[in-house]
Amino acid sequence: SLQYFIWKAVVSTQSTGDLPEVAIPTPPVFRSTQSVPEKLYLIQEYISKLQYDYTGCQFFEIKKNRPLCRLMEVAKTMIKEALPIKCLEAVVLALYLTTDLVAIQRFPLAFKTSFENNTYKHIVLGIYYNGKFGALGLSRRDTLMYKDLKHDTLYELLKDFIRSYKQC
Repeated sequence: SLQYFIWKAVVSTQSTGDLPEVAIPTPPVFRSTQSVPEKLYLIQEYISKLQYDYTGCQFFEIKKNRPLCRLMEVAKTMIKEALPIKCLEAVVLALYLTTDLVAIQRFPLAFKTSFENNTYKHIVLGIYYNGKFGALGLSRRDTLMYKDLKHDTLYELLKDFIRSYKQC
């Protein structure tokens, strides 16, 4: 049977040790001496290490109408499973990982673009801290996710994303 064949292949691969070790990313641990921008960078680094999900399968179900506490449970599962994620999952994970950063304000930034009669949606987590705007997220393109806390206005942050979209 097919199941037996798959089982036999898995067992033989495990026993020969032909598979390379895969590093599982660990979420950041913050020190009290770290600044908020440093903590945000570590969060982004962790999200990026999970990598973008190119499989076409969605590993985690995100329903935007769920209560925040349920989305946080999904975020904990994402950390535990350490599977690739897409942009919406990255926003939920960023929300969870920034929960203890009480000095920041968080908000979604959603984008909708059209190309060759196809519509594409993207979302990142906008961050406001100490008079500056930035973003956390994940994308197929590096320029459409993390943005340093350097923008004086939300408009400047949006212009940065628009410039990035034009370069795609």
